Amino acid sequence: WLELLDLTKFLSLINTNRALPKRPYPSPSANQPHVDIMFTFPLANHQSLIVLREDATYVKSVVSELCLSAMTPEQLWNSLYGHFKKKPLPELPASLSRKHKSGSGKALDVDQSAFVASMDKIMKATRRKNKIKKAPKSVDGISSKDTLKNFFLSFDMHQVDRVAANELMGGLILLCGGKKSVKLAFAFGLFDGRPDTTGARPKKKGKGKKDEAPMPPKSLDGKELFLFLRSFLIVMFSCCKQSLDLSAEEVSRYIYDTAHVIAQDVMKFQWERKKQDRVNFDEFGEWYNEGGFETAPWLELLDLTKFLSLINTNRALPKRPYPSPSANQPHVDIMFTFPLANHQSLIVLREDATYVKSVVSELCLSAMTPEQLWNSLYGHFKKKPLPELPASLSRKHKSGSGKALDVDQSAFVASMDKIMKATRRKNKIKKAPKSVDGISSKDTLKNFFLSFDMHQVDRVAANELMGGLILLCGGKKSVKLAFAFGLFDGRPDTTGARPKKKGKGKKDEAPMPPKSLDGKELFLFLRSFLIVMFSCCKQSLDLSAEEVSRYIYDTAHVIAQDVMKFQWERKKQDRVNFDEFGEWYNEGGFETAPWLELLDL
Repeated sequence: WLELLDLTKFLSLINTNRALPKRPYPSPSANQPHVDIMFTFPLANHQSLIVLREDATYVKSVVSELCLSAMTPEQLWNSLYGHFKKKPLPELPASLSRKHKSGSGKALDVDQSAFVASMDKIMKATRRKNKIKKAPKSVDGISSKDTLKNFFLSFDMHQVDRVAANELMGGLILLCGGKKSVKLAFAFGLFDGRPDTTGARPKKKGKGKKDEAPMPPKSLDGKELFLFLRSFLIVMFSCCKQSLDLSAEEVSRYIYDTAHVIAQDVMKFQWERKKQDRVNFDEFGEWYNEGGFETAPWLELLDLTKFLSLINTNRALPKRPYPSPSANQPHVDIMFTFPLANHQSLIVLREDATYVKSVVSELCLSAMTPEQLWNSLYGHFKKKPLPELPASLSRKHKSGSGKALDVDQSAFVASMDKIMKATRRKNKIKKAPKSVDGISSKDTLKNFFLSFDMHQVDRVAANELMGGLILLCGGKKSVKLAFAFGLFDGRPDTTGARPKKKGKGKKDEAPMPPKSLDGKELFLFLRSFLIVMFSCCKQSLDLSAEEVSRYIYDTAHVIAQDVMKFQWERKKQDRVNFDEFGEWYNEGGFETAPWLELLDL
């Protein structure tokens, strides 16, 4: 759930006007077990692709059975293409060649038997090389050869027993090992149909001779980009149970239309910026980061390790999962199911994300970075320090100082109201005609405060309130996380400011210590983040206050412990800085805290 820090990407997945597939698969009923939906991805023409947890489990089984995770796309392609080139196929009869146009080079034709035989040889060699034992059972009782035959048939749309080699490989990219960026870069070379696009360095000539001209960078035109996207989507659909509830014509149309719309959008972006009709990997990345993730969020699945890490077949659903569709209740659109401690889950519905979007708009938070909001907010709080709590309440709540100074509800609401008004004036933002769910912005802020006032003493530490507001502010996930490390670092002189220079003959001041957190401080940040997540999710309405508090406490505690254990084992240190936290996250932390991605609002 750390992925939720990237709030922009999170909210981009909302499209309240988008219809679900004609016959969404599946709808839970009294005779059917609970359906665990992992993702709902947008397709063209207001359709959706639903990825179930059992779909991901199936993908994991296929990857294991075919030994694909042990190979990068380049390693697999080099072996596969070598096999294909040894036995070129005869030309198709005239009656079939009208349906299918044969290619050459990387797009040479392959038939089913050659594909299955070549993959079988590669699998056996990979098992020997990596000493991998063959799985005792095949995927869903189907042999690996039958799995490969089905894979091939998904691409043989004209039923002529011919598919271009690079299109088959374009689908296999999803199932190989390697990072998303490496896979995408490889795809650009795979589908670039021009000669001399291997990416090899030009040869050096002898003395007195000019070196060869450099190879053109790998890039794709609209048709080539369409072919890659279509290959990717074919594999996605073939792995999703939803496709069983659609006709072959519907699946083909969904795939074609989506690949076509996205390829057109990329090429339009490229033409408007550079007046070029080809796009390279870096330029495609610019399109994706500047809004492409809204139309093609499913490209994130190229990072197979992170995708499959979300599976935990032993994890139970919440005691009373919210909600269960019934005859009297509309279809429930689940966006994410995030793991929590003690085998619990947090379910994020599309209406939850729509609510967050409304709150962010109402409070004008997207117009501010966390640092801008904190500077204003903390300035207001310091002007009017609160009196000490009576002894009867101070036993429940320990007051802090500095960034952790106490704030009461009225001071928080009044300060936020002033900041909102100033932000509207500065950015010329009109006040929304309607408040969120009929609740005024002040009431929203009161409810926000109450979520943090766990001891009901009308006191919350300022930095904990701000720790929750980080999720709702503008800015990138990395910027927000880095800010949080300064916000919760309780040591003096951790502002990050540069040391002052002394005069001549005097030593400069010692540099400020880098921002870092101990286990307790990290726990407080994670707890603040989780409090806001739960307060925005409808699931919490179906849980008692004690259950919500326990889920939050246990999850923040387990993750903070895991981070500090990682840090101690590597560096024998009891504090962790932002970069070290990033190392923990990238080396497996994303498995236990994928919700941090929601920081990218």
